[in-house]
Amino acid sequence: MFDAHISEMRELIQSGHWEEVDDRYFDLTSKLAGSDIAEKIRAIDLSEYRRLLATSMQTAVDKARSIGAKAVYFEYDRDNDWSSHFFLCSEYRPEGTEDDDSADSHGYSDNEWSGHVFLSSESYPEEAEDEDWVDRDYYRDNHWNRHLIFCGEAYPAEGENENWVYSHDDREIVRGPSLPEFAEACRTDARDLYKTPATVAVLLYLYARTVSAFGQESKRIENLDLPLCIESEAGPMRVFASSE
Repeated sequence: MFDAHISEMRELIQSGHWEEVDDRYFDLTSKLAGSDIAEKIRAIDLSEYRRLLATSMQTAVDKARSIGAKAVYFEYDRDNDWSSHFFLCSEYRPEGTEDDDSADSHGYSDNEWSGHVFLSSESYPEEAEDEDWVDRDYYRDNHWNRHLIFCGEAYPAEGENENWVYSHDDREIVRGPSLPEFAEACRTDARDLYKTPATVAVLLYLYARTVSAFGQESKRIENLDLPLCIESEAGPMRVFASSE
């Protein structure tokens, strides 16, 4: 069920039908989890989130352009108040690219890595707390505990969960906004992730509203000439593609 809906959502995203993304998964959640839950999620006001998202997205695109990055990748953390970051990518493989050595060298097939991005490793975090940068150790310990986005070579982290982290010392990251209301909805209405149709629908709707907001704000970005990608539960999705 989940994979089928993600594939369907990918098609809507790639065609830029943002309102339909939101509406379709509202209907799905109403059907599978109940109209009360669907209405509660729809009632969460995203105006301030979208304002902050647009500001940080513009900052990320401007910085990416200034350092010659190839793409910008957005990820949010559902386990940490929906906090988000933009990654400025030093390499990018367009969807459908064949024989890509940068992906194959890490042991991942073309299908697994289609449209994936690779992060910059030539920057240094700023010291002030309020800056847009975060350092490797903080980000690894607090955010990268769920799945892998490659940055050059990688290695398994120590501990019970053999998750993957970056081996590069530094990278360019721009902080995005958080959305605690979505994190709370995920905790209360999708506690058993993927175990029931209802919780899958809730997770899909939260993601749909997030990606819809991201896609609509991306249209406001000035001089957007870099691919934009966003996290999904099934891997990165490309929201905007420059000429490739």
